[in-house]
Amino acid sequence: MDALPTRIALAAERVRAAARLRILAPATADGLAGAHLLHLALARAGRPADVGFGMDLSRDPGEVRIDLHAPRGDAPDGDGPASDIALHPRSLGISDGGLATSGAAYLVAHALDARNEDLAWLGLLGALAGLQDLEARRLTGRNRDVLLRDAQASRTVEARLDLRLRGADTRSLRRVLAEADDPVLPGLSGDDVACATWLARLGIAATAAGRPRRWVDLAREEQRKVLGALAAHLLRTRSASHARRLVGETYALASEPEGSPLRDLRRFAFLVHALARRGELTLARELLDGARGSAVRRALAATGDAAEPPLAPPVAVRGALQHFAGADAWEAEALAALASNLYAAPGVRRDLPLVGIASADHGTSTVAARASSDAQRRGIRLGLALGAAAADVRGSARGDEALGAATIPAGSEPEFLAALDGHLARQVADAAA
Repeated sequence: MDALPTRIALAAERVRAAARLRILAPATADGLAGAHLLHLALARAGRPADVGFGMDLSRDPGEVRIDLHAPRGDAPDGDGPASDIALHPRSLGISDGGLATSGAAYLVAHALDARNEDLAWLGLLGALAGLQDLEARRLTGRNRDVLLRDAQASRTVEARLDLRLRGADTRSLRRVLAEADDPVLPGLSGDDVACATWLARLGIAATAAGRPRRWVDLAREEQRKVLGALAAHLLRTRSASHARRLVGETYALASEPEGSPLRDLRRFAFLVHALARRGELTLARELLDGARGSAVRRALAATGDAAEPPLAPPVAVRGALQHFAGADAWEAEALAALASNLYAAPGVRRDLPLVGIASADHGTSTVAARASSDAQRRGIRLGLALGAAAADVRGSARGDEALGAATIPAGSEPEFLAALDGHLARQVADAAA
C-alpha cells in the first residue's frame, strides 16, 4: 500500500496548524523551485512564510520549519526538531527517483488547496533539473502521473515528442548539431562546417531572411526529414539505442513564446541550476516569479549562457571498478540518473561496476553505483561491497546487486574508492575460485 498520500495529508495538516512557518531549502534548482512553490501556495492562503537557503541554526520562538533538505545519513525524518515538517522525498519514504523535492512540495500545496494545480510546473522544473527524465527520455512515476497531469490540466505546460538535442528551440540548427553530445553524432558533432554541408545536402536552408534557422523555424516536413536522416546516420555509424535518444518528451511553458530561452522547461531548469551554482539566488527567484526582459538578459549574462545540461564527465577505470566525479552539490537522484545514463554510453565497460561521487550538503559526499548483469556474472555483489566500503570510512549505504547509493564523509573519497575496489576484487576472486 502506498503510504505517501497519508504522509502528504499529515504534512498539510501540520502546515495548517502551525502558527508561524519558515521554509528552508538547499540552494539548488530543485530547492529553489520547491521553496518558491510553497511560498506562493502559502501566500495565497494568507499564510506568508519566510524563505531561507542552507541550514540556519537560529530559530524564533514558536517557529515551525518546512525543511526541503535531504536527511543526513539514514535519518528518515530530517534532522530538525520533531515539530519541523521534512519534505525531501527520502524523508517521505521515496527513493525511486520518480519525484523531486519540489514535487513533494507541490503535493503538499495541492493538499492545502486543489486550485494550486497551476504550480505543478515548478515541481516539474525541479525534476528536470535533477535529470529525472534522462534515463527514459521522459518523466516517469509521480512526476508523470500527478505533476505532469496537473500541469497539463491547468494548461501551464505542454508536452510532446520532439528532438531532444540541447538548444533546439533557441540556437541555430547547425550549432545544435555541432554541439550534440547525447547522442554524439559521428562526423557532425564538433564540426560546424560538416554540419552546414550535411544540412545543405538534405536541402535544408541554414538561414531565412538573413537569420540562422532554429529547429522551431523548420516546417514539420523539414523536421521529419532531418530526424529521419539523423536516425539513419546513427544507425549506420553507431546503434539503434543511440538513434532512439534523438527523440523524447519535451516540456514547454505555455505562457512563454516560441524562441524564449525559458519556454523549454528543461532549459529553464538548467538556467536556474546554473544561477544557483553561482550564488545568484535572488535572480533565480525573480525568474521563477515571472520576471522577464532584463532579468532574463542578466541571467544569461551571469551564467555565460550556461543553461545547458551538464556534459558527461570522464570515466576512469580503477581495478575492479570504474568511476566518475559529478558536479558539486548534486542531489543524490541527479547523480543516480547520470550514472544510469553513463553506463549505457560508448566506451564504458559493462563488465565493471560504475561508481559516481559528488559533494553534498553537511560535509558529506553522495555516491551512486550501478552493476550490470555482465558484472554480476563475474561475482559482483554491489550492495554488499558498497555497504562494506562505506562502513570502512564511517559512512552508510543501501542497495542490491544491481544498484546502490551511499553517503560518506567529505574528504574520504579516495579511501572509499580504494576500499570498494578491494571488496569488489575479492568478490570476483572468490567467484573464480
